[in-house]
Amino acid sequence: MSKTRNWHHFLALDGLRGAAIFSVLCFHFFVDDGYTASGVVKFLLPLAKMGWMGVEVFFVLSGFLITGILIRARPATNYYRVFYIRRVLRIFPVYYLAVAFIFCVAVPLGRHVEFFRLHPVGSFSPYAPLWYWVNLSNLHTAFYPLLIPMLSPFWSLAIEEQFYLVWPAVVRNLRQQSLMALCLMGMISSAVLRNLPWVQHWNEIYSNLIYRFTPLHMDGLLFGAILAMMLPRYGDRENLRKTFIVLFWATAAGVAFLARTPGPGSPAMTRIGYSVLVLFAGSLLWLSVASSGSTLARRIFSGRLVVQLGKYSYFIYVFHLPFFYYVRILGNHFIPEHGMAHPYRTRIMMGCITFALTYLAAAISSRIFEGPILNKKRYFEYRYPQSDATESATAVPQITVSQLSIP
Repeated sequence: MSKTRNWHHFLALDGLRGAAIFSVLCFHFFVDDGYTASGVVKFLLPLAKMGWMGVEVFFVLSGFLITGILIRARPATNYYRVFYIRRVLRIFPVYYLAVAFIFCVAVPLGRHVEFFRLHPVGSFSPYAPLWYWVNLSNLHTAFYPLLIPMLSPFWSLAIEEQFYLVWPAVVRNLRQQSLMALCLMGMISSAVLRNLPWVQHWNEIYSNLIYRFTPLHMDGLLFGAILAMMLPRYGDRENLRKTFIVLFWATAAGVAFLARTPGPGSPAMTRIGYSVLVLFAGSLLWLSVASSGSTLARRIFSGRLVVQLGKYSYFIYVFHLPFFYYVRILGNHFIPEHGMAHPYRTRIMMGCITFALTYLAAAISSRIFEGPILNKKRYFEYRYPQSDATESATAVPQITVSQLSIP
């Protein structure tokens, strides 16, 4: 297997993640069909409505990073133990802090304290929280998306966790050629399933079914895995650079066209849109990290602000909606909408305040909560047989700790 240079840190990956989380925040903070925008906001609002597409970038990034780590660790004698312990240290503390806050603090406040009655705690049975405690919320919210509004983004975390459960065994037990074929078949199968008449019929009834149901939304993770396998061997190929440039611009045009549809549940999006988004995100990833990729893309996604936002993206993704709901409660109390020249300005102001507060909380968490926990990873390193140590160290790109902040 021919090797490209050894990447110790793909700075642009953090930048891509930062751009993705920024787009998701714009969608949740600034999109409100109840108001009529005017001026420059009228121009920017359609861009904000495309923000939900940033989740596809997260999926491709996750597939790329996790598969690269697993292929490199495949010869390790403690392969499964180290992988799962490191994943638990990365994901569980913030995830269960949020779940505990919602069900032990936010829900009781919303139901029993008059001041907090405005925030949507949701109406659900006593058993509904179990979907979140076991991290299978996507399977339930595919049918009831607003079951618990402040936890609605958790469906994507559930899909990734299900991927993490099975993917290490798949990578460990398949040769790379077979693994590549499996990923391609999985991508095709996911696209075909989305287009089955009965699936489309049920998606008309439950508009988030295709969006949140795992077998129907796996191609982003699998395409990321394919890119992870391709990069060490073909990352310096000029002909592939040209191919991905063409793919990027073609899919960018497709994304711009599909953005005219109402959202993730529209027929155009569910039939071809997700496939277009996956190819768009994957081509952007390749151009940003391959040695023969785009210098402009690397420069854009290596900017200090977007990289820093990417490093905090997991905490921000998990907590941004609880922050937003409570900021709106306080804002509506102290700055009623009728006191503004235009009600939509209130939402913009609350969104900006929420962004600042969430970012600050993420920075504090990184220093006093997440950081100390992640430092425990140094006690769980992969151990290789002596004959495999050198080869495995250069087989695929090495990823540093900051690259593992996958929301």
